[in-house]
Amino acid sequence: MDVDKEEIDLVPKFCVNKETVLLSAGWRELIREVNQKFVGGVVEFREALAKFAIHHGFEYDFVKNDQERVTAVCKRKTSGCPWIVHGRVDKLSRFFYIRHFNSVHDCDASVLNVQHSRASSSFIGKLVLDEIRSRPSKRPVDVLGDMKRLYGMSVSYKRAWTGVEKSKADVFGDYSTSFDELRWWVEAARSSNPDSVFDIEFDHETKRFVRMFVAFRASIYGFNYCRPLLFLDGTFLRARHKGCLLAASAKDGNKGKLVQYLCSVYCDFVDMNFSPSKVLS
Repeated sequence: MDVDKEEIDLVPKFCVNKETVLLSAGWRELIREVNQKFVGGVVEFREALAKFAIHHGFEYDFVKNDQERVTAVCKRKTSGCPWIVHGRVDKLSRFFYIRHFNSVHDCDASVLNVQHSRASSSFIGKLVLDEIRSRPSKRPVDVLGDMKRLYGMSVSYKRAWTGVEKSKADVFGDYSTSFDELRWWVEAARSSNPDSVFDIEFDHETKRFVRMFVAFRASIYGFNYCRPLLFLDGTFLRARHKGCLLAASAKDGNKGKLVQYLCSVYCDFVDMNFSPSKVLS
């Protein structure tokens, strides 16, 4: 073989690392041309603009930004950069259309910005929304790794934590709001579970939830055929609002055996909710 006449590329033989394609690569063409349509309206356009700017490594400022019109210019417009995009919402379809777009940058915007101001907690929350839906236990430290590995971005722990919390609120509802829904749940449960016991307690001064007791009629009736002994166990709640979840159980006549201690701090709660007049009536 004449090595002088044929060029041999030896790099692939020694370089075992494969090229990594980031998920953010699809953000390259999110903003393309005049008359480009965004079915999701101005909200979809703002999200696309943020992703587009992160991928191309430039910052921008809003000149106009309302529910009908958006005009954004390069943050270095004062230095002469002509990049600009303007669009507005169509009054009939409510779709958002780009009406003016100059894609030329005279500044040094050219590469993915690993620390971009538009990578806010809300932005991060939307990126991990599907992951949170399938994996609610996902931690902020996991999000930090995913942002770097999948999108090539470096974000602070605070932004990752807030983004996860916002994503969980979108998927599962807000922590504080969920307590207010307990009143609706109690009324619905009472209507479909007659003779069951539902006792919810609020602090009348602060209007805050204190505790709740639930005993379904089937469990109350079934206790009459169990050993005359009630077992209590509790577990600490580790969500944003701390507390303790108590559960009462019984053993049937199948030679079951359970040794359980009852902490004195539960005595008032037990005396009030597990008295024979309430459980065995």
